[in-house]
Amino acid sequence: MTTKFKIFAGSDGTSSETTVSETQNAQTTVEEAQSAKQEKPVKVDETKKTDEQKHGMSEADHKLLKDIMKKKEELTSAKAEIAELKKTVEAIESLGGLEKLASMIHAEEDKQKKELEAKGEWDKLKKQMSEDHAKAMGEIQKKLSEVSAQYESSQKQIVELTIGAQFNNSQYIAKELVLTPSKTRIVYGEYFDLVDGQVVGYDKPRGQKGRTAYIDQYGNNLPFDAALAKIVEADPDAESMMKSKMKAGAGSSSKMSSAVPPQQGTTAQDKILKGLSLIK
Repeated sequence: MTTKFKIFAGSDGTSSETTVSETQNAQTTVEEAQSAKQEKPVKVDETKKTDEQKHGMSEADHKLLKDIMKKKEELTSAKAEIAELKKTVEAIESLGGLEKLASMIHAEEDKQKKELEAKGEWDKLKKQMSEDHAKAMGEIQKKLSEVSAQYESSQKQIVELTIGAQFNNSQYIAKELVLTPSKTRIVYGEYFDLVDGQVVGYDKPRGQKGRTAYIDQYGNNLPFDAALAKIVEADPDAESMMKSKMKAGAGSSSKMSSAVPPQQGTTAQDKILKGLSLIK
């Protein structure tokens, strides 16, 4: 049974009729559409998945894979180079080996020389050989000079970092001597050498015969300050190098005035000047 409702709309007297069944049917259709929309599975956009979801690999795995592929390419290239070298070796061996090949080259050179001699161009050949030899020797000499300069520079740097540092950091110089570390090095620098990475003090300057290293009772080289103290004590002008230990007080001026003047000879200033003259 269908029930009709009459709905009046407006003053014009028009009306519209709507059945209950029609209303119920429309409502049912809307509910079914909403239910179908909720039950419909959401489709995942596969294109939005990351590489890690697609392949199961992290960024680190990708980097490792790239490194492996790069190494594989390098290995393939190396194998190709080895194969080429192998072909070259086989070609040399097919000619009788390196000795046979060298003899063939010498034979060809001799043949060319004889041809030039026959043409009266021997002098030209000798001149060419002389020029090539001079050029090669010049390049070798230049390279040796560069290497020698680098070696000397490295040695100076090593000496500054070892012997120079010992003079600069010496407590003996700071407390006992009137000279600065740099001037003390000018006077006594020739008494020290670098041996097996260790600064060793000697009783004589570098270059003199009978030079002996200062050692302790166990045969070990003396530390820098101990060796320097012995070197200074053996110097005839040691008193002029040492700081005065006399305290100011009564009678001190009379003792100072009655002191025996040092003998004329090599003074500390003379030694400094001599050391400066040795610096290149």
